[in-house]
Amino acid sequence: MWSVLRIDDNGNRFVVASFSTRVDAEAEARRYEARGHKQVYFVESDHPPSPELLHAWSAPRCPLCGGENDCAVSRTGSTDTPCWCRDIVIDAATLARVPDALRNRACLCRRCAGTSAAAPDGD
Repeated sequence: MWSVLRIDDNGNRFVVASFSTRVDAEAEARRYEARGHKQVYFVESDHPPSPELLHAWSAPRCPLCGGENDCAVSRTGSTDTPCWCRDIVIDAATLARVPDALRNRACLCRRCAGTSAAAPDGD
């Protein structure tokens, strides 16, 4: 099953509809957004990712789009490594879109994090 979820102004998540296919759920999310609601709507599977998917979403990949996240910490394996992501704030609605099973396992890419700043040399 695929659910359409809504995030309210306080960061609370609510299921507003469920569908058997992702296509139908995404279409419903678009309908809600087209109505001008100010809340954030997104689609999420009701089933946790398989071990194969978790392996595919390894640390160098963004858990939202699958693109490279350019995270220096994931490249080096050291939290002492300076990284572009340390100096930005990612809004709660964006973070809420990260599937539970993938939270705190990989960094978002710059695009999904809401910044398109170029990587500084050595980062």
